[in-house]
Amino acid sequence: MNLNPKTGRIVGFLFLAQFILGVLVNMFLLGPIIFDEDFLTITSSNTTTVITATLLGIVLSGAGLGIAIILKPFLKAYNNNNLALWYLGFTIISFTITIVDNTIILSILSMSKEYVNANAPATQYLQSLGSLLYEMRSWIHMMDMLVGGLSLTVLYYGLYHTKLIPRVLSGLGCIAVIIMLGNVLWSIYDTGLMILYLPVGLVQVGVSIWLIIKGFNLTHLMSHNQ
Repeated sequence: MNLNPKTGRIVGFLFLAQFILGVLVNMFLLGPIIFDEDFLTITSSNTTTVITATLLGIVLSGAGLGIAIILKPFLKAYNNNNLALWYLGFTIISFTITIVDNTIILSILSMSKEYVNANAPATQYLQSLGSLLYEMRSWIHMMDMLVGGLSLTVLYYGLYHTKLIPRVLSGLGCIAVIIMLGNVLWSIYDTGLMILYLPVGLVQVGVSIWLIIKGFNLTHLMSHNQ
């Protein structure tokens, strides 16, 4: 099996693109609109921003799917295809959920346009329906975060055992993902804390920089297959 260490640099750039797009979409484009108390009013006045954010969100999830496809032969070489299939499976599920998530956001955009132009009797009905869509989107987003966390768990577990990157980075990744998953479960049952998502983001940046500079270390993987 021909495994190129420079492939790691591609994965590094994709990791970095994911991080940048995640911050851009959630912190600057979509987040300030969709999480506003008056989201049903302001969404329609930010049509271009919302559509751009949803498309970038799909690209972000697609980058994760691309990483899984690229890593498949590396993980397969280590563990007889099991890790590779688990990781690819979780990323496919996550990508599918992301499509549904962003479709609901676009539905909220359409409803927002109806809401701002509706007469008084219809506004209450549209507001109730909009709130229902908002809550539905919130739960779907939580499921996306949960599946994404499981995907990252398999990823960092695989990176730890294959030693494609230094174990200190993949080990920190495992810890950061556990914190992330714990916070997702906390958010499902209660409120959670946004700051608890920070460790996984910092590790992702660290792994990205390492891979862009160094690429994959194939020494352990090659010795495993001898």
